[in-house]
Amino acid sequence: LDAANPDEACCGAVESRLESDHNFQALQNPAEREAVLALARRLQENVGSLQPSSDGDEEEGGEDSAGLFDDCAALVRYLRARQWDLERAEVMIRNTARWRKGFGFAG
Repeated sequence: LDAANPDEACCGAVESRLESDHNFQALQNPAEREAVLALARRLQENVGSLQPSSDGDEEEGGEDSAGLFDDCAALVRYLRARQWDLERAEVMIRNTARWRKGFGFAG
């Protein structure tokens, strides 16, 4: 970890928190554990960046990631829902975050 890079420090803190979560520890397959960490990294790296909306336009900060992108149980649910396909799980969770923001649902 590079302490001078706050994004890297943030991702490291999220990963550490995920690895200590009972939902993460319950995963027996190392590939599934790595998928959870990879999804968390991808989501954290792109928080607040331009995101495509459902109509194809881009909106800045168009996601409500609170309690979603850093919640191990949520990450596992989205990965399982998409048969552990990282790309598809990321699309699904980002769509949920945009839906939350659009409807004012606080995570």
